[in-house]
Amino acid sequence: MKSVLSKVDCPIAVLEDNVRDTLGELMFSLSCNRDIEVSSLGVAATIGSHALSFPSQEYWLQNPIPIIKSWDDNNDWKEDLISVPNVFSLEHLETYIAEITHTRQTNKAYLSSLDIKDNQDFPNLIFCKNVLKNFSSSAVSINDFAKIIDVLKKLNTSILTSNNLDDLKLDLDLSISGESKATMERAKYARQREFEHPDLGKVIFEQHVKNFEGGKRMHILADFACKKVSIGYFGSHLPTVKHHA
Repeated sequence: MKSVLSKVDCPIAVLEDNVRDTLGELMFSLSCNRDIEVSSLGVAATIGSHALSFPSQEYWLQNPIPIIKSWDDNNDWKEDLISVPNVFSLEHLETYIAEITHTRQTNKAYLSSLDIKDNQDFPNLIFCKNVLKNFSSSAVSINDFAKIIDVLKKLNTSILTSNNLDDLKLDLDLSISGESKATMERAKYARQREFEHPDLGKVIFEQHVKNFEGGKRMHILADFACKKVSIGYFGSHLPTVKHHA
């Protein structure tokens, strides 16, 4: 195991561009020994995850592990002490798996409880039947659940103060775009973005949120006059002219 770990780049994580940019401006080191830089622990702390440590030294045998986050703020060096949950034994791994299982079940039950309209937490969102089925898919991971809920919260709030797509993107701090002209001119690709809206019938949901792991997408339809966002699809990247499926 030690031989394998020594040949693997750390951290092992798929990071959004804004998170990667933020991490590039920070330095992380062990609280007990500042000469030991711990970028992987810094990533875990930043994305709200656990670290997995090989217990080769005493300072890895802690849960959590205290580390120092340091950064330059306009030539003013600042530091913050943070604690990173750490898995280094079978006992901790079993506890972590139990936490993941509970969180997954809770988030899945929450998304399964959503109705097409009139959801207390999302009064400004409309869910197509298609996307409610997507949310119940086994392909949706625990990380997807958390991100889905976060994006829905942002859409529900930001549509109230947005007058166009540029306003929405700026307020959300999310990556949202449409499809290429070549893709939408091909009927078969356009139809794959067509979903049954509860009020409008079959509608093309071209705009999509990209901030999900594994290239997954959430296709949306924003109505800036009525201050509503309809959610049509969540899942794998739909086929395009450039990337055939």
